Amino acid sequence: MRLSGAVRSTAALAPLLMDGIGDTLRISLSAPPVEEVRAARVLLRALGLRPGGVVISCPTCGRTGAELIPIAERVERLVESLGLNLVVAVMVAR
Repeated sequence: MRLSGAVRSTAALAPLLMDGIGDTLRISLSAPPVEEVRAARVLLRALGLRPGGVVISCPTCGRTGAELIPIAERVERLVESLGLNLVVAVMVAR
């Protein structure tokens, strides 16, 4: 439910935000409120409307040579804690 709620909210809110419409953002998820806030921050950063770090990771596939998901999550937490405007790519290959 978190993923579908985040996708629906993004589809509805992104065009409005990109047109400069609205100054309040609420993403409703079937999750703890802290996850709703986190999803809103990620959306605003992805649209370039809020400063902060962005982590881009390669998809998990047959060429992945390590446990990518825990690595990407760890990097995401680190980038978040730094509070800098960074774009960090996480890629793991054989």
